[in-house]
Amino acid sequence: GVKKTPSIVPTIMPPSTPVPIARCAPEPAPVALVEVSGEPAARPVLLVVDDMPENIDVLRGILARDYALKIATNGALALSIAKASPPDLILLDVMMPGMDGFAVCRRLKDDPATRHIPVVLVTALDGRSDRIEGLEAGADDYLVKPFEPKELLLRINAILRRVPQVRAAEASPKVLHLGAVR
Repeated sequence: GVKKTPSIVPTIMPPSTPVPIARCAPEPAPVALVEVSGEPAARPVLLVVDDMPENIDVLRGILARDYALKIATNGALALSIAKASPPDLILLDVMMPGMDGFAVCRRLKDDPATRHIPVVLVTALDGRSDRIEGLEAGADDYLVKPFEPKELLLRINAILRRVPQVRAAEASPKVLHLGAVR
């Protein structure tokens, strides 16, 4: 039969609440934004992008206590959410139908509205050429599944600690010192 895409209203839920996942066909118009866990202003917001519900569940289990989560199940939806409501960091799967994670990363980094958002590729692809392609696409980090939850948390925290410093450096006026004028 025909699979209908549910319309999910943006909501804030406590971490213990089961989270509805925005499900879409491979390249539909973006339809949903899901805010998972409470008080997004008080905690960093992560956008988790993966087409596999099991992977989303694993990441939710690791992250929901410390982060507000937004979920996207394909590249088009991820781009729409990132542009409409930029997260503090994006965890991006590579192998997805339609637009893969490498293409999503390139589009994020090419767009002035989203290029500042750190992207961590989280994927089963563990070849050297895959890692290089991910970093060339603009990823800030690359983590191979399966991974240690503590390693994921440490990588996220390290990147998020650098974000305010990078943004401050980019925003500060550039001063050119020419030396003493005679």
